[in-house]
Amino acid sequence: AAAPQADAPPLPIDTVRIVAAMPHDRTAFTQGLLIHDSVLYESTGQRGASEVRRVDLATGRVRARAALAAHEFGEGIAAHGRTLFSVTW
Repeated sequence: AAAPQADAPPLPIDTVRIVAAMPHDRTAFTQGLLIHDSVLYESTGQRGASEVRRVDLATGRVRARAALAAHEFGEGIAAHGRTLFSVTW
């Protein structure tokens, strides 16, 4: 790997401000998430129990879920158009 350049400008650091808190399943091992049209799409990772969920953003209620095969570990999700892709290992 290339060494960082000594004359490179420092990376900008922004402060974080919490503007809202939403209910969420505290037992979910969230690996990836995205929000589209006020709906939370979430990928969870847990050996033998990974899934992709569609969650109501306002209530935290799981509206739909798709279990991954037991041998797949959910890592993340990505959207392209109207298609949601599950990233696994």
